[in-house]
Amino acid sequence: MTERQKYPNQWTTVLKKALQWAIALAAYAFLIYTLCTFDHYPELLRLFRQASATHFLALTACFLLMPVNLLLEAWKWQTLLKTIEPQTLRNAFQQVCYGMAGAFITPYRLGDYPSRMLLLKDKNHYLPAISMAAVGSIALTAVILMLGLPAFALSFTNYQALFTENTRTYLWLTLLLLGLLFLFLALTPVLGKRYGIKYSDCGIILLQSLLRYFCFSLQLWLTLAACGVVLPPLVALVSIPLYYLFVTVTPNMPVADIGIRGAWAVLVFGQYIHDVQANIILATTCLWLINTLLPVLLGAVGIKCLKSA
Repeated sequence: MTERQKYPNQWTTVLKKALQWAIALAAYAFLIYTLCTFDHYPELLRLFRQASATHFLALTACFLLMPVNLLLEAWKWQTLLKTIEPQTLRNAFQQVCYGMAGAFITPYRLGDYPSRMLLLKDKNHYLPAISMAAVGSIALTAVILMLGLPAFALSFTNYQALFTENTRTYLWLTLLLLGLLFLFLALTPVLGKRYGIKYSDCGIILLQSLLRYFCFSLQLWLTLAACGVVLPPLVALVSIPLYYLFVTVTPNMPVADIGIRGAWAVLVFGQYIHDVQANIILATTCLWLINTLLPVLLGAVGIKCLKSA
């Protein structure tokens, strides 16, 4: 290697490390700001003081599902990168957590995938990784739409008809789900064909997204129960997909994330269970602490492990 080739590579490495540290430090700063301006501490203390053993069990189960949630996303990220820069599950997990730190400090979570790419070894893989990231994002959005749009339609009618004689509803919902699935399968090869993605890969990525969706939906149901908001099974099957549909299509910024989630939760769940608005807001706050705050901490602390990534 000539001197001319050597120094640009050194400067690229220095810049890459500087960006990694900048993201970690910015995440810490924003995290401290969020904790200092957090105004639900009294409600959290009240929850823990009044919680029964059942409530603690539900909250503990939600907490234990957090690493499962992250591992499912890491598994999907590993699948997306397998034809670009193969990753171990451990490295993919680190990249996902670090991406959450990047998402935490950027509007509309735009820093998620670019932050993950900083941990790739070859800078020539950055652009292909962005394409694969788009595939992964489309997959999760497709799942949210496939389950959320029927829930939206059912919110204007008697959802119990689904389980009785209303076969026409079954037919329309089936056609809608198949249409959305076809749209995903048609779009993803267009984005990923240059990097070896196949229809079978699309199916795996869609399945991974579906499993993660079920995971964080179960976490939400458990957190609501831990805060005294017990949703009957049929109500949960409609209201939880509807909630995630609204959260997904709403423009968002990290500083307003808790407020937006709390507002949609009150609107969606409050129509089924009345006079528990404070408990609903508390549940979404607890879930945000578990699924956002803790992974951001893991991602920011993970800067110390970058050499092994």
